[in-house]
Amino acid sequence: MATRISTSLAALLAAQAVQAATTLLAAPVLVDRLGLDGYGLLGIAATLVLLLGILDAGLAAGLTRRLAADGPAVGAGLLAASERLVLGTGVLVALVGAAVAWPLAGALESPLPRDELAAGLALAALAAAALWPATLYQAGLNGRGRQAEAALVHAAGAVLRWGGSVALVLGGLADIRAVLLWQALAAAAAALTLRARLRRGLPAAPASFAGIGGYARDVSALALVSMAFAVLDRLAGAAVLPLAGFGAYSLIAQVAQMLGVLIVPTRAVWFPRVAAALGAGAAGEARRALGDAVQVAAILVLPTAAVLALLPGTTLLAWTGSAALAARAAPGLAALAVGWALHALASAAAILDLARGTMRRATGLSAAGAAALALLAPSGAWFGGVAGLAIAAGAAIGAYAVVYAAGSGGPLGGADRAAVLVPLARTAAAAIAPSLLAALAPAAPGRVGAGLVVWAAWLAGSAAAAVASPTGRVGLAVARARLLGRRA
Repeated sequence: MATRISTSLAALLAAQAVQAATTLLAAPVLVDRLGLDGYGLLGIAATLVLLLGILDAGLAAGLTRRLAADGPAVGAGLLAASERLVLGTGVLVALVGAAVAWPLAGALESPLPRDELAAGLALAALAAAALWPATLYQAGLNGRGRQAEAALVHAAGAVLRWGGSVALVLGGLADIRAVLLWQALAAAAAALTLRARLRRGLPAAPASFAGIGGYARDVSALALVSMAFAVLDRLAGAAVLPLAGFGAYSLIAQVAQMLGVLIVPTRAVWFPRVAAALGAGAAGEARRALGDAVQVAAILVLPTAAVLALLPGTTLLAWTGSAALAARAAPGLAALAVGWALHALASAAAILDLARGTMRRATGLSAAGAAALALLAPSGAWFGGVAGLAIAAGAAIGAYAVVYAAGSGGPLGGADRAAVLVPLARTAAAAIAPSLLAALAPAAPGRVGAGLVVWAAWLAGSAAAAVASPTGRVGLAVARARLLGRRA
């Protein structure tokens, strides 16, 4: 069993690494060629994708759970019904985006011509609508135990989207409209590929939401309020900051939210396992799987989070090559990294609540956190600019995560909390130590020096976390045994 999990996780991590690297490498090139105003329009497209997640209505999580617990014959009907809703809503969003693009363009503070802004806004809506269905198809493949396949297709789509965008701007077509159109076409190609892979081997079934209503309602309520953490800060930034300032915020928010992307393999592997264990009445097995999931999430998230939080200026200098941008955005990146790291660990723990369908506590806490963010974000942006907005967002997001995951009634707050939290604290200390030492040392000269420091701190933190974690040591033992077996 451990070998099978290690194989799936390794494939997922490889796909996720390719996706993250492509996105992060593309960002500084696009900022350089399109400017922060153009990159701000890409940030609007990303915000729309997050907003569309609200309209998912819990169907993606419900599909994963249904396919994992009840099998393909039962899940096929839910897929057919969900697909109609998702595709229809996507078309509607694209049409509404085209209709409101011109008046919205007049409200943006930007040196770009209004017709270019309007076209960019319409294409941002189209790109978001094209990307959204992939979430449903990935969820279905995860439920069928084909997580690695889903991740590889999704990673290939990300390479196509961002690699093609870079090729366009480097090839002389540095126009945000061309980039957004390419993003829409590449996203549609990836979604169609995922759909074809998911449909293979599924029986024909009439569209039906039967048996999913209560679960989908609870998940969608949680998604609705949780999504506020991902969009309220961006909405406040878009409303208060100049487009260039919003572009800078989008840049650091994109990096910080990558911490949530890092746990996607963990959730994809362990959510179906926890759901299947609970479905079989094996509560102890479900708790053990949850502990492993949180440990793996910590190994993946905390070394990167430590680099971003303790070496923010060094990271931005190495990434973008701009000392001015690094100085401007470093405090904000540090704050967002702390908040989103805590949120990522809480999201890994949340697979227990998702699997057993008990999301009301999480929904109430998310609503309270969103209300706090709704008050703090505009004030932070108004008085503190990019850094003020990021500090407000990081504080609200992090506070929610700690209370939800480790508080009374939380997935890590039961009678056995020490069995999870003590090893987690050891893993965290090991992951943070190398970045802390690098932050206390004299700054390395130049972009190359900064890159070497960031790379060394991340590698050392990842290795230390893997050795300090009990789950990490099991994974290393499995990998060693397989390597020795191949040599033999």
